[in-house]
Order: sequence, then C-alpha cells, then structure tokens
Amino acid sequence: MITCQALIRVRDLDRSWVLAAYDATTPRAALRWLRSQAGQAADQLDPRTDQRPPWGLRQWRTAETLRRWRDDMATHEAVIDDLAKGLPVSATAAGAAVRLTLTAVPQHFTVPPWAPSAPPADEEAP
Repeated sequence: MITCQALIRVRDLDRSWVLAAYDATTPRAALRWLRSQAGQAADQLDPRTDQRPPWGLRQWRTAETLRRWRDDMATHEAVIDDLAKGLPVSATAAGAAVRLTLTAVPQHFTVPPWAPSAPPADEEAP
C-alpha cells in the first residue's frame, strides 16, 4: 500500500489543506495518481486562456512547474524505482501565493518479534 496525498499551503493564510488522498496498490498506480493531481492542480492555478475567468488566480509559474513534472518521463522511472524500493517520493511546486506538494509514501508493515514464524515451504501447517 502506498499512501498518496496532494497538499496545498496558502502563504497569506499560513494554512495547509489536503486536497486529495489515495491509497495505491502499486508504484505505477501511485505515479499515475500523482501525475493526474499535478495536471488538475496546474489547470486550476492557470487555466487555458479560453477557460480563464477574469478574476482567476493566476499562478502560472507554479502551474508550469507542475506541468513540467507531470510530463517528465525520465523522472517518473526514478519515482517508480524509489517507490518499489520502499522509499517515499514528493514533488513540490511553489509560487508567491501557494505551494503544492504531492507525496507518495509506501507503508511498511513490521512483524512483531513475538509473532509466530511461518512454517518452511516444504512443511505443512497442522
């Protein structure tokens, strides 16, 4: 299980919110979700010209950083490798008003020392 989150921080308010969360079952599924969130956030921060309201919040540098990360296939291979090794990954895009952080953290399950060990493969359990 890989816990993924999209977190936004608004500097003027000094507050953070979790925009979305997802539990991925594979590193590739986690990356797919992170890329989707990066694209959605970029479109919200800096919509295409035909969709931009006149009062819209324009954070085009932050949006451009997110779009570049979303489309960087070489980086994505490293992300998948790190997640497969159990390492957490994150991508952050920051502007004057907001900072968006995308994270994926593999969950590690530890077997307590008092738990019975599994029988060897050639031995049947009673």
